[in-house]
Order: sequence, then C-alpha cells, then structure tokens
Amino acid sequence: MKNKLWLTDRYIKYLLTAKSRHHIHSPFLYKLINDVFRDRSTTVQMLAVEKIRELLMKDRSIIHKTDYGTGAEAAGNTVYQVQVREVARKSLSTSSKARLLFRLVKYFKPKTVLELGTSFGLSASYMAMAVPGTKVISIEGCPVTAELARKHIRGSGIGNVEVVTGEFASILPQLLRSLNSVDFMFLDGNHRKEATLSYFELCKKKAVNDTVFVFDDIHWSKGMEEAWRTIKSDQDVRLTVDIFHLGLVFFRKESTPEHFIIRY
Repeated sequence: MKNKLWLTDRYIKYLLTAKSRHHIHSPFLYKLINDVFRDRSTTVQMLAVEKIRELLMKDRSIIHKTDYGTGAEAAGNTVYQVQVREVARKSLSTSSKARLLFRLVKYFKPKTVLELGTSFGLSASYMAMAVPGTKVISIEGCPVTAELARKHIRGSGIGNVEVVTGEFASILPQLLRSLNSVDFMFLDGNHRKEATLSYFELCKKKAVNDTVFVFDDIHWSKGMEEAWRTIKSDQDVRLTVDIFHLGLVFFRKESTPEHFIIRY
C-alpha cells in the first residue's frame, strides 16, 4: 500500500510538470518524441513476443527463484519457490515499456545493447527483434529464470541475444572489459539507489557520444529518485528525459545540458 500511495503521489506531480513536444526547443529531442514516443504502431515482431507473455502469465509450474535483493527494501540472497506466472506478473516489463524499447533500439540502431535484468527475456527479445544485427547481452541473476529466458528466446527464432547468468556486481565488470562500447543500456534488475549508481558508473566508462541509457522505475522509491537526481547531475550526462516509468540518459557532447520531463 505504501508503494502505491508513493507512486500515485509522484505520478500526479509528474502530470503537473510534464511538457508536450510543443514546449521542446531541442531539435534532437523534438524528433525523438515525434518519431519514437508518439509512434504507437504494432509490428508482427511485437505480437510474437506478446504471445510468449500470455503463456508465461498462465504458467502455474513451480520454479526455485534466486533473488539477490533487487527490491526497493530487500537485501541479501534468497531462494524460494514460486509459480512462473507470479514471477511474470511482478517482473516482466509492461507491453508499453517493451514496445518503447523496441522503437528506441530501432531508432538509434546500437551495435551493442546491454540489459541488466533479463527476467524471462521479453524485453531482450523486443530489443533484439528491433534491429537483427544488434548484439543484445542480458544479465540475469537467477539461473532458473535465465534458462527459461533462453528457451523462450530460442523458441522465437531470435539469434542475437546472449543471456549471461550471475550476480550483477560479479558479472558486470568482467563483461564490460570484453566490450568496446555500450551503445544502449537498459537497467531493470535492481531498484536500490546504491546499486543503480554503481552500475551507472561502471557502464558509463563504456559509453560513447551516441550512447543511450534507460533506467526503469526512476520514481519507484525515495532511493531511486535520489539515484536519478545524482545521474542527472553527472558531469558526463548532457540530456535526460523523464517519462515517469522510465528515465533516458544521453551523453551527446554537442547538446547543452538539459533535463526534461515529458508527457508520454
């Protein structure tokens, strides 16, 4: 109940401050809003992934879920039994978020996409299908969930996703050393301030001028809002976009530092 009240309060404040595209003077952002945010079309690829969502939401089979303390208040490493459909209900990116990720990847055409938090692989599938030549690397802490993600991704005929299993703090530094750059990053696997900032600092070292970072649930808690404010104030960040459920970060050196709250 506390989280719902918090989010309702934050959403009302968001609606009161969010701007439409007509109040945007940045040509880069105006085009992004017009070509990506306002595009609500549905593709064949999207429908294919949504069929997987439907199956997961009905799956009553029991799995042993490993949780590394990714909740707003949680900490530690726990393993518990839970139905697949319950995990899907709580952890899958919504259709709206996933479709926006699809359009963002299609628009920016990154060579390398890094996702922190695979869950059952729906958002990774969306991003991979957007540009088949893009390499999507997704990290998932739970071995059982990761294997189910691989199964669904393979079943969809998607060949440009690699699911890496392990705790983010252990896997990420080694993985980043093997990459020339991170062109697009989606952080959806941790909702704690300290972890979010730690992963931002690590991934930022591999950011290039056209890199895009996307953070999930930036208003989820006081800690996540504090993390978002810290990220916005980073000297390397030139442009941020708050659409409430997601926060976008750009490193474009040609941009004047600006921070926008956009109605989506």
